[in-house]
Amino acid sequence: YGDSEQASKSPLQYVIVLVPDGGEVWQQNETFQVAWRSDASGAGATVDVILRSSSVPGSPQVIGDDVPNSGTFDWLITTDTPPATDYRIEVVRNDNPELIDASGATFTVSVPISNFYVAVDGDDAASGLCATEPKASIAAILQTYDLESGDTIIVGPGTYSVDSNILLEEQDSGVLIRG
Repeated sequence: YGDSEQASKSPLQYVIVLVPDGGEVWQQNETFQVAWRSDASGAGATVDVILRSSSVPGSPQVIGDDVPNSGTFDWLITTDTPPATDYRIEVVRNDNPELIDASGATFTVSVPISNFYVAVDGDDAASGLCATEPKASIAAILQTYDLESGDTIIVGPGTYSVDSNILLEEQDSGVLIRG
């Protein structure tokens, strides 16, 4: 339908939140990158990055004030941000506060975690943060979480089918896989 009356029209001005987009589990005392896309960037273009939750008192909270509209913001989640499962990020353009977008779905902020769980009957859509909610694969743990030295992946008994090699990057050095 390009160049026809049926073609959709893209907005001239916009902001779109890309990350987090829902389902992420971000831990306190770690830094995560919030990402968005916007038609306005360059010198002087700024946004506000806002954290919202319906279950946390004091929400919304501005976590990035007058951030350069570069498309990314590194957010250090301190222990001042309480654990909750219903957070969303909003990015608001300061040149036009009506241009706003939010995470596609909710994400979780959790206390620091060092044990992760995998089981033969696990589900990669599960959190993997406790023995009753294991993921189905080590690869799913590595893709979902930013593991640190001293973290442990606890693998339950059984026979696992692995379709490809599980790549442990240098950043995963010091992670213990036990099972």
